[in-house]
Amino acid sequence: MSAIIDIWSKREVVHYLNYLLEKGDVKKCSKLKVDVGYLNAYYPKCIEGFASREEAHNVKTSSTGYSAPKYYEWPVCPVVCPLFEETMDFTSNLMGDKIKKTDY
Repeated sequence: MSAIIDIWSKREVVHYLNYLLEKGDVKKCSKLKVDVGYLNAYYPKCIEGFASREEAHNVKTSSTGYSAPKYYEWPVCPVVCPLFEETMDFTSNLMGDKIKKTDY
């Protein structure tokens, strides 16, 4: 079963990151942020660039079954990250007001 993700909605990206948190792919790290990128879509990333990135697989971006673009990637936190900074409120941290436009 695939998750329904709308990469144009910051809230949906944060929702999916929380799902990845439950799976153990990301950590409650203050260095994970959601930025605005290409075509004003929202992109999750490690601001330190330490997390690896994994292509979206079977991630749907609409109820019509449209799949995430191949270039759309999600952060994957390493098991041991020397830059890890735990945040107690992961969702608020991701939704932080310091969102900036980046080029991908």
